[in-house]
Order: sequence, then C-alpha cells, then structure tokens
Amino acid sequence: MKRTLRDRISFSVWALAALLVSIGVIAACGDESTSSPTGAPQATATSQPTSTPVPTSTPTAAPKVPVSPRLEVAMVTPGNQVTMYHLTFFSAGSVLRPMYNFLIWNDVKSDQEKPMLATEWSTSPDAKSWTFTLRKGVPFHDGSEFTSKDVRRSWEIITSAKSIATGASDFRGNIGSADNIDISDPGKVTFKLAQPWPEFSFAVSEAYTLAIYKADHWDKVGEEGYKANPIGTGPFKYKELKVNEHLLYERFKKKGETHWWKVPEFDELQFHYVNEDATRLAMLLAKEVHIADISRTLLPQAQSRGFKVANASLPGLEFRGVIGGAVL
Repeated sequence: MKRTLRDRISFSVWALAALLVSIGVIAACGDESTSSPTGAPQATATSQPTSTPVPTSTPTAAPKVPVSPRLEVAMVTPGNQVTMYHLTFFSAGSVLRPMYNFLIWNDVKSDQEKPMLATEWSTSPDAKSWTFTLRKGVPFHDGSEFTSKDVRRSWEIITSAKSIATGASDFRGNIGSADNIDISDPGKVTFKLAQPWPEFSFAVSEAYTLAIYKADHWDKVGEEGYKANPIGTGPFKYKELKVNEHLLYERFKKKGETHWWKVPEFDELQFHYVNEDATRLAMLLAKEVHIADISRTLLPQAQSRGFKVANASLPGLEFRGVIGGAVL
C-alpha cells in the first residue's frame, strides 16, 4: 500500500514557521498597551491575499500600533541554518517563509489550497499536465517582476545535485527535465509530467519545498551570491544571518505602501536560535522576546507570570512506522 504525497510529508519541526503558520508558542499578555505582543499575528505573511470588505455601517478601526518595531521570537535552532530552501529539508526551512512564496497557499484552518503566486490552476484528465496562471505585478525584493521564468529556474535549483530539499526526488522523477516546463507565456507555466501526479498542486504549495527564486539574480550572482543576498517575493526581506545566533528580516514595504500579500505591522522580524528550553523561557520572562517555543513542562512558570499559550493548528510531531513497505 502506498500513501499519498500528503501523507508522506512530516511536520516534525513546524514549531515556528513560526508565527507565520499558527504555531504553538507562548505569547506575553497582561497590559495590552505595554508589553503584549498579541498584535503579532496581524503581521503574518499567510493571511489571505484579499481581505473581507468592511461594511459601510461599521466605523473604521484605529490603526493598530505594534508593541515594538521588531517582533522577536525565540526558537530551537533549525537543523540547517541557511537562506535558501534547496539547502535544507522541509521542516528546517520554515523560518524562510517570511522571505519566499510558493505557487499555492495552504490554508491550514480550512485545509484548502488557495491562490498565492498562482491565481488559478488546472490539470488534464490524466493528471499529467498542470497549468498555472501567475499573479501579475508581483515584485521581488530587487523590484523586478515575477514571471514564469522564475518558476522554471526554481525547479532547476530545487532539483540540482546539491539540493537536499524534501521532495527533490519527486520533482526529478515526475518531471525529468526543465524542457518539460513550458514558460512560453510569462504569465503562465505548464508542467508536463512523465506520469500522473494527482496531488501535484500540493507539491508546488507552501506545504512543500518549491520556493520561488529570482532567475536573473541567480544567473548574475550564482549560488554563493544568492546565499549571501537572497531575494524572494515575501513581505519580509533578508537582512542578516548569524549562525547559531539569529536570522533577521526587515519589512519589504513601508506602512502606507501596498504589497500583493500583506504589509507587516512590524519593521523587523528576528528569530533567535536558542536550543536550551530554560533559556528560551528566561528570555520570555525577561521580555527579551515576544514569543517563545517552550515545552509543556515549563508552561506553568510562564502562565503564572501572566503569559498565555497560543495553541498550534498543526501537529508538532509525527510518528510513522514502515511495515512491509507500507507507511503507517
């Protein structure tokens, strides 16, 4: 018996995609006018691309003021501390989501696939040809516009010999060659598969690893240059990575400007890499960070000090067994 691609994905370290996909963390509470970072979720990159219109009879709410110019998160150090998806595996790449986007967004609350960089998609009756209509006017962090060329180059990078990305072998085996990716129309991309892949939309979604890189930037600076100066289409852009210390982003668009997805309320987003559970708790209690990923055994200490728990919408761990080739 074979499990589907969705069944084979492990969500083992979704722990902090943190803040961008409704993780289980501790957030400060108490006086909302001072230290409470409860406004943090409004800065997420995974909000729906379009907002619900406000009824004309409803007064316009006053603009929310973030508790700090920088949202700071303490988390366990990822397995690979990198700036590009193809150099890490699925779960360790979660902290890269503020910077990169995918063709499809996974709404974890409704369990539905929704538009992201692709506005619509369709497949042939035999599930061997998939066509995606791309969103127009999406800028990379260097100001250039996203096109189908970037999708094909991203596939080439994610399936390269150096790639250790989850699912790279699936992309290689089912597509085979970049020649099977039609980008003749800058606003569309068609994948011609060697065999039926009914869940291909899931494979190019945010739940997998086909993050979209900028083709021209890669061609200009190469892999090493891209690692040092990564470019994506997300609401945050890269600022700094210090190994075993932190990953720091800055907001791509300023307040008052528009972004195709979301303009965050925070100027900066910083992930602090801290392996010791007690240290992350201490940072939270000292208000050195706004959010911290801590174990259940330490929750009472945080709650007794006025902090509250934000429950995860995804499992933190997944246990699997293989019996006779069947994944259980």
